[in-house]
Amino acid sequence: TDGYSVDKKFKSPYSVANILKQNGYTTSYFHNNVKSFYSRDEYIPSLGFDNTYFLEDINPEVKVTFDGNYPLDSQFMDKIKDYLVLENQKFYSFYTTISTHGPYNKGQKNIEHFQEVGYYNQIDYAIENNLYELPYKGIDEEVIAQIKNYQCEMMDLDLAISKLIAKLIETNQYDNTLLVLYGDHEIYYR
Repeated sequence: TDGYSVDKKFKSPYSVANILKQNGYTTSYFHNNVKSFYSRDEYIPSLGFDNTYFLEDINPEVKVTFDGNYPLDSQFMDKIKDYLVLENQKFYSFYTTISTHGPYNKGQKNIEHFQEVGYYNQIDYAIENNLYELPYKGIDEEVIAQIKNYQCEMMDLDLAISKLIAKLIETNQYDNTLLVLYGDHEIYYR
């Protein structure tokens, strides 16, 4: 394990998942990291999730490395959207993303992908046409590269969200769905 342990008797009856489950919702949790990280495979069900889907459940051939080559959220969304959006029933799905986590000065495989799909070109175009301004003036090239890589990762997350929205529209559930997005910490490029 990763050094964290969970009391298997722990229950959280007032978690959102448990409350919604009591009101007829199917509850599912998704994360494109391994289930043992932070003992999520033990902790998440105690919050009331009926279903848990981790990297090894959905994409077992992919390995998580902490070198910036995280599994991309847009690619994971392709594999989970049919489990995340349930048809003809009430559902609560919670997705913990990973690709925007950092570090932002590594991850050659993802950097090459971002170059291939044109993310860096879009950022450069936006900067050159005063549509986007780097958040810090007078910074060195290494930090600029990290900021651009972080922006590419956010663009990939945007693509994942657009795929989710397309699935909601396709299943006629968009108008009856609440999407909540939030971050858990600041970015790590300094």
